[in-house]
Amino acid sequence: MSESLELTPAQKIAEIEILHEAITSTHLSIVETRNSNKITFQSFKSSVADFRENDFSLSSDDKEQVQLWISELKELKLTLQDTIGKAFAQMRSLRGNYNLDNLDLILSTYQEVDEVLKTRLEAMMRIGEILGLAHDMIGAYGE
Repeated sequence: MSESLELTPAQKIAEIEILHEAITSTHLSIVETRNSNKITFQSFKSSVADFRENDFSLSSDDKEQVQLWISELKELKLTLQDTIGKAFAQMRSLRGNYNLDNLDLILSTYQEVDEVLKTRLEAMMRIGEILGLAHDMIGAYGE
C-alpha cells in the first residue's frame, strides 16, 4: 500500500492498466485450464474404466502416490472454494468508483484481484498436472 502512496496519478493509472491486462490474461488462462482439465479428467476416467475392466491392481508405491495426490487435491479444492467469486465481487465493488479520487482504491483492488486469480490459476494448473500424472500412471499398467 505504501508504494501506491508514492506513485503519481499517472503512474497509478499506468499500473492499473498493466494490472487490468494481467487480470484479463489470467482469467483467460483460467478458462483454458479449466477446459483442458475437463478433457484430461474425461480421459482419466476412461483409463480408470479400462484399468478396472482388466482387473489391474496398483502397486503399493502407486497406492501411496495416489493417496498423496488425493490429499493435495483436497487442499487445492479448498483453495479454489475459498476464492470462488472473490475476484468478481472485488471488481464489482469498483462500479461507480472509477475516478481520479479513487486511484488508490482501484489500484489496491486490482492488485488483490490479480493475486486471487493467480492463486486460482496455480491451483487449477496443479490439478491438471496431477490428473495427467495419474492418467499416465494408470495407462502404464496396460502397456
